[in-house]
Amino acid sequence: MALGFVGTGGRAIDELLQLIRIPEAQIAAFCDIAPEKAAEALDRVNRALAEAGRPPITGPIFSDAAAMLRSVALDGGCVSLPPFAHGPAEHAILEAGKAMLVEKPVVLDPGLGAEILAHAREAGVVTCVGYQLR
Repeated sequence: MALGFVGTGGRAIDELLQLIRIPEAQIAAFCDIAPEKAAEALDRVNRALAEAGRPPITGPIFSDAAAMLRSVALDGGCVSLPPFAHGPAEHAILEAGKAMLVEKPVVLDPGLGAEILAHAREAGVVTCVGYQLR
């Protein structure tokens, strides 16, 4: 399953290091508004893959989720953003008709949450909220 990962901050790196332990999960692209952070995350994940004797991730880095979805053949997207930044990435993934995992908290504004939920139902794709440390 080819996945695009949106958000590459501290918590996201922990999630990526767990995700690469699943053989079927292939990280195909990274997206962050700070491309240098995405490059650091890619480097850290590739070091962990090398230690495990696995090939590196060569996927591209994007600063816009919609551009990532237009450019890379993905099966789904993982969103790990700060609460204030949710909305555009989720809508881009749903618009592309891809499965989506969103790290909680999903939104700060209940109206935006309802909007994303309606879009997910309309898109008819599998979505899930991840609750870390549970």
